[in-house]
Amino acid sequence: MRRVCDFMRTMLLLLLLLAAAAAACHNSGPPCTRIYAFASYIDALTGCCEVCRPGNKCNGTVSTPCDTAAGQYQPTQGMTFCHSSTACAQLVSVPATPTTARKCGPWTTCDPLLQVEAAPPTNTSDRVCKCTPTRVGSECHACSSFVPFCETCYLNATHPVCLSCWQDYTLAVDSSECVRCDQPACTSCFANGTCATCAAGHDLMSNGDCACSDARCVACNATSCLRCSDPYVLSDSAVCVPCTQGSVFRDGSCVVEQAAIVGQNTNANVSLVAPVAVGSTLLAVLVVVLIVRRRAARTTDAPANPPTTREAMSNAIYEVPVFEAGYTEPDYMAGASPARTTADLDEDPLYDMATQDDGNTGYLQVGDI
Repeated sequence: MRRVCDFMRTMLLLLLLLAAAAAACHNSGPPCTRIYAFASYIDALTGCCEVCRPGNKCNGTVSTPCDTAAGQYQPTQGMTFCHSSTACAQLVSVPATPTTARKCGPWTTCDPLLQVEAAPPTNTSDRVCKCTPTRVGSECHACSSFVPFCETCYLNATHPVCLSCWQDYTLAVDSSECVRCDQPACTSCFANGTCATCAAGHDLMSNGDCACSDARCVACNATSCLRCSDPYVLSDSAVCVPCTQGSVFRDGSCVVEQAAIVGQNTNANVSLVAPVAVGSTLLAVLVVVLIVRRRAARTTDAPANPPTTREAMSNAIYEVPVFEAGYTEPDYMAGASPARTTADLDEDPLYDMATQDDGNTGYLQVGDI
């Protein structure tokens, strides 16, 4: 009960003080008139007119703070307006306060050897720089100073982690170390240097080497063979193939020769020699038949009365064929045995060449004329 009485007594005293303060106001509004030429506003607590404070602008009724985000400020009391800071072409080094203007300053410049730009600058924010991908840490140390032969890296919670390695080095598949893969066609290695994966067109062997997927190929790329192992040759489609029947492998290429056909195997010898022997026999028989026919033709009786004058030539032309050896068939004229060459007949004054009515050409015996 006593506490209630104390509270009521305090509230009454506060009301009396407020009433006394109101009686002491210079004036009360709204609106307030200027107090000694200063702009004023009505204090919401006392209801009295008060002089406008620095950092604000007043209109006789309310007091409005200057917009510092827009660069506004007001260092003087009793003003009806706020000043505007000068616009910064580059960085705003010191933002505006209610009573001070903002200040302009140059943007931060990234170190071209150590840093790259992470965020461009504006007139309200500075340029943000970060280390190049090959450097890490607050001072942008080279990645290789943390991981040997490391080209690019990033900083995790505890230590730098390598992302890529120098030329001729590769990132180990089982660690963040950079190792050399000395095996040809090896694309990744373990930390101990043994190959982990091979390039396209190659297979990983049990000994850790990379070999062409085609066992007949000794050099290849991702799509085709470049060089074959003996005794294979490279086809037009870049595939290793053996020499075809009838050719043998010699000095890296296939050579066609008759000996290769005969020497392929015993059965092949038999099958090839037999037809050749039969053909040779038939050819010999044919030659004998031709010789016999020629000799038989030479015994043919010559004409009884060969023409001796050119008037009788028209019905006495004898054709003289020419054979491979350059000899004529026997002419069937008297005194013209044995057979003679066309050259002999051309030089002999007893013979002359003429053409029959049917178009055949032959030699005529013309006698002494």
